[in-house]
Order: sequence, then C-alpha cells, then structure tokens
Amino acid sequence: MIQKQATWSSPIYMQSILQFHEEREEEEEKKKKKTKKRKKKKKKKKKKKKKKKKKKKKKKKKKKKKKKKEEEEEEKNNGL
Repeated sequence: MIQKQATWSSPIYMQSILQFHEEREEEEEKKKKKTKKRKKKKKKKKKKKKKKKKKKKKKKKKKKKKKKKEEEEEEKNNGL
C-alpha cells in the first residue's frame, strides 16, 4: 500500500494546520482567563490589606487623640 504524501495544497495538511491553531488559541484563552482571575484576586487582596491598614491607622490616631485629651484634662485638674 502506497501512502500519499501531504502537500501544501492537500486538505489533510490544511486541516491539521487549522486544528493546531485552534488548539493553540484555546490554550491562550485559558491562560488569559487564569491570569485575569489571579490578577483580580491579587487586586482584591491588596484592596483589603489597604483598607485594614487605613482602619488601623485611624484607630491609632483616635487612641492618640484620646490619650492627649486625657493628659490635658489631668493637667488641668492638677493645676487647679
């Protein structure tokens, strides 16, 4: 049995090329989706961390203000 060699114009060759490109495209899409998901997750985590930091800073500031107020009050009471 003699096998026919694939040439540039043969439909078998063209079909294999198309299939290869389709598979490659699908893989790239999957990769993009994964990357997008990962970036979204990272962004969310960063936002959460920033929010937490801001809250902590605000709490610290409030505590400092309260302490200062108490010291002034104490000073005022001691002065009288």
